[in-house]
Amino acid sequence: MMRRYTGLLLSLPAMILLSLLFLYPIFFNFHMSLYKLNLYVSPERYFVGFDNYIRVVSDPVFWNAFKNTAVFTVFSVLIEFVLGFFLALLLSRIRERWINVLTAVCLIPMFLSEVTEGLIGQFMFATRIGLFNVLIQRLFNMQIPFLSDKTLALWSIILVDAWKMFPYFLVIFLAAIISIPRELVEAMSLDGATQWQQVRYLIIPYMIPVFCIAVLIRAIDAFTKVFGVVWMMTGGGPGLATDVIPLRIFNLALRAFTWGIAATWGVFAFLVSLVLVGVYIYVSRRWSS
Repeated sequence: MMRRYTGLLLSLPAMILLSLLFLYPIFFNFHMSLYKLNLYVSPERYFVGFDNYIRVVSDPVFWNAFKNTAVFTVFSVLIEFVLGFFLALLLSRIRERWINVLTAVCLIPMFLSEVTEGLIGQFMFATRIGLFNVLIQRLFNMQIPFLSDKTLALWSIILVDAWKMFPYFLVIFLAAIISIPRELVEAMSLDGATQWQQVRYLIIPYMIPVFCIAVLIRAIDAFTKVFGVVWMMTGGGPGLATDVIPLRIFNLALRAFTWGIAATWGVFAFLVSLVLVGVYIYVSRRWSS
């Protein structure tokens, strides 16, 4: 009888530690969301129940930030997916000794910090001294306000983040393509299939489970961690054009010191990520069964 619970007993310290590190902050954040607390006014907190949730849901700033975060997540992941898959196809067709070298070169942006990413984005898209505008000024005698235009600012951030994170998809897709049995590829080649037909009828169907899981993991990461690049490039501006949920939580908690409202925003962000995690678990179990 004791042997049945030996593994559980041995893992119990680690489970308790993980609970303290992960579960406690979640419950504490939910607890704080039920209170009104503004450290600029008073260190005292007042229980308000779900009033903070009603306030946040009725606030157009929340829905604007949610929309910006969703747009950033969808299009950033989409660009990274397409670019990573296209480059993975190209790299899989070159000589094996060059694959590691070229993959390592492509991985360089992914290892940059978000601060460095944001600074590079500023250098590329700034209106007066940005590289793109310097070239546009010389070629067409005009400037494009990439970071000060309400429409272009968010798309500029999306492009910078896609440039940084596309190696995530590249590495996963390249490994999946290389793992396809060579017998299947050679059989299609003998049957006269073109490279496009091999991609359409062999590679893409074979990689559908990889596509789903990779996209969901990256979507969770993009939705919950889009902070540094926005902070460095636009600070959420112009106006609220690039305001996103993590940045808004930071401003509410550490600049306005309205911790109750910030915690409520955090709960909503957690619920969205929880939905994405649920979808990921469902998809991974379906394809693994």
